[in-house]
Amino acid sequence: MQSNYSKYTAILYGIFSLLLDLLSLFIFAFVLKILKVKNPLKISLKAYAIMWIFDIFDLKQNLRFLSNIGFFLSCIYLFNILKVKINLKIYLIILWISLYILDALICELIASSPTIKAILNGIKI
Repeated sequence: MQSNYSKYTAILYGIFSLLLDLLSLFIFAFVLKILKVKNPLKISLKAYAIMWIFDIFDLKQNLRFLSNIGFFLSCIYLFNILKVKINLKIYLIILWISLYILDALICELIASSPTIKAILNGIKI
């Protein structure tokens, strides 16, 4: 959990992160399918699964930096598994990274939104 997030904000962040991760996973698989890559959903799922496993380090603030290892391992996995021309391989990895960044950016914007904070501050559970 981010150090300045309430537990409600962290839950909201987690929900949106999961939904956007799944959307990114399917978008990337769809692009692979268009390019006639074998097993596009399996490749996309494995790339995201590697990151998700390393996201366990996000639970402890001082270990968060270790979750970045999953990102780099996912990039290496994609580079090795994609059987396309090197130029296309690089573009696909850039697309995958862009989806990852967009996902994180949207989640951060939602979690840090003053409107969302005001709504969550009104919740008394």
